[in-house]
Amino acid sequence: MSVSSVQHLSGAPLKLGAPSCTARTSKVRRNCGSVVYARERPSVEKLYRIFVEKNITQERANELGVQRWHRWESGKSCHDFKWEVDEQVYITKGRIEVKPLDCPYSTYFYAGDLVRFPKWLVATLTIEKDYEHRYRFLAYGEGEE
Repeated sequence: MSVSSVQHLSGAPLKLGAPSCTARTSKVRRNCGSVVYARERPSVEKLYRIFVEKNITQERANELGVQRWHRWESGKSCHDFKWEVDEQVYITKGRIEVKPLDCPYSTYFYAGDLVRFPKWLVATLTIEKDYEHRYRFLAYGEGEE
């Protein structure tokens, strides 16, 4: 989206750029109007230190040895989960929605993603249909690049 096409939630265009109203300072009259600043909210991954490599190559998966990792699968479900240790997962089938506790936002991970969940994260996991991933537990500092 270009800066010139930014809109308010109501659909009205937002005026970005130089100030538009005038004010007096000493003997000089100058523009000092309101400027709308938009700030992007941090992603759930950034807020909760969830590291993800989207759609990794088969070469990368082989390098990590994911075929030797433990396998976990599920059908449709929704449950809370607490990570007691750092866990790295490679999603082989389906998608999963992760919504951290007390967070209004969620994030999705899909087949082909390599995700590292941090120790002590508590989240609601929602799986809409068949899902499978390979996982391994990591010691502190292990798997850091």
